[in-house]
Amino acid sequence: MRGHFRRLVATGLERAGIRTGLRWKLSAAIALVGALVAVALSLVVHNAARVSMLDNARDLADERIMIAQRNFELSGRVNFPNTKIDDPDLPEALRERVEAGRRATYVADRPGDVPDIWAAVPLKNGHVMSQHSGFTDRSSDILQDLDQALFIGSIAVVLGGSALGVLIGGHLSRRLRKAAVAAGQLAGGETDVRVRDAMGGVVRDETDDLASAVDAMADALRQR
Repeated sequence: MRGHFRRLVATGLERAGIRTGLRWKLSAAIALVGALVAVALSLVVHNAARVSMLDNARDLADERIMIAQRNFELSGRVNFPNTKIDDPDLPEALRERVEAGRRATYVADRPGDVPDIWAAVPLKNGHVMSQHSGFTDRSSDILQDLDQALFIGSIAVVLGGSALGVLIGGHLSRRLRKAAVAAGQLAGGETDVRVRDAMGGVVRDETDDLASAVDAMADALRQR
């Protein structure tokens, strides 16, 4: 099935008059791999930065709720911003943890990827004090700037990989074309042609091995 699909693609390209050279195939392969790596790395960096910022926000909320608790126990009234007693909007998961006698924090996701930061603590009178704040605008701006930098970096990686593929593929393609021309001359009766010499250069790769094998075969045929 896979071979049949490849033949269909090749036939379609031939009918459309499209010729895909080695340099373009290599460039496309490097660009694709670079794009996949860049996307994966961007996701990892974005998630790591977001988790770190959320952890810092939860630590800050935990410190604030402790200050609010001390102020309430000293003054008998709530005098800290965004702090309530028995808030009906308190997330159920956080309420259960506080009712078990523990101070806790909670992150609630909202549409638009802007989370809510909650912190709650049980009071001595049996009530629950909670504090609610959103993800700060500064943190959101930092994430947006980070995403923009990662996007630009990903584009640069893809373009750089494509350019590198064109250069490498072009060099290899030129060597193969020279080898093909020399082999054609050899097949036409020009027995003094050496494929390896026609390719030129001192690169030791598979094309050099191929040229040496063709020259060895021509020598053997000439001796016979």
